Amino acid sequence: MLPPREAVRTVIAATLVVAGLLLVDFFVPTLFTWGESFGAFLAIGFCIGQLNLVATWAALARGNPALRLPWAFLLTILLWYSLVVGNRVHNRYFSLGEAIFLGALLVSGCLVAQIPLWIASRVAGVRLLPPSVGVGGAGPAEGQFRLWHLLLAMVLLSLAIAPLKAVLPPGDSLWPDNLPIARAALILSALAVCNLLITVPCIWGAFLPRRLLIPVGLGWTVYCGILTAVEIGMLSLLIRMPQSIGEMFPDFYTINFSQCMVVFGVLLIFRAIGFTLLRVQRVPIGDAT
Repeated sequence: MLPPREAVRTVIAATLVVAGLLLVDFFVPTLFTWGESFGAFLAIGFCIGQLNLVATWAALARGNPALRLPWAFLLTILLWYSLVVGNRVHNRYFSLGEAIFLGALLVSGCLVAQIPLWIASRVAGVRLLPPSVGVGGAGPAEGQFRLWHLLLAMVLLSLAIAPLKAVLPPGDSLWPDNLPIARAALILSALAVCNLLITVPCIWGAFLPRRLLIPVGLGWTVYCGILTAVEIGMLSLLIRMPQSIGEMFPDFYTINFSQCMVVFGVLLIFRAIGFTLLRVQRVPIGDAT
């Protein structure tokens, strides 16, 4: 258990971060009016960055990740609500099929992003630890979430889903006709692999000694560029791309750069209040509950 003062500070910081991100999400549709495409790709990267943050917390925080899964889905649904309501309020055309597809993309993306991080947390013993919790405090008694937390999350998740119909835009088509579900799943899996390879160094880098942040950051910009080219090449094998790799590179680099800045920036905030990223003794799955 955290000391009361640090527990309050952690809750306040997390609440402010979540509220701030959701507020920005509400105005994300206005980014699509910036230039020809820069604003759109900046907005996409911003949203992907939030999914990576949720996945990082769900997989690397203390305790059993299965108990945090409903909370991760709850945060993802709140992200979806903010985006959909923002689109409707700002009078952007947003069909029913697009809204359903966006929700499916966010929820599945959140789940897919957690899997490699969850494996890393179990195999390598990597944990995102709150203030005043050292290596010795992250052993068998690391049950941050208990059964009542799980039940509360399920209740809140159910309440969040209840007004779904009222938020959805009108329409008849429940899925974009030009995007088969199988192809969408294949594209999502390919993007998730590249996305995590690009993002994981930012998770690790946010907790490096300060003297290393600048040189590692410069190296990451080159690393991100290489993986961005690989990502575009992989997509070209799966779907017919309307542009060449050179033409698409700035847009995809904008997505990857902006999403990683979201992850890096928020983790720096939590680092400032005492969070650490450490390797600890592995815990059997059943013992973390």
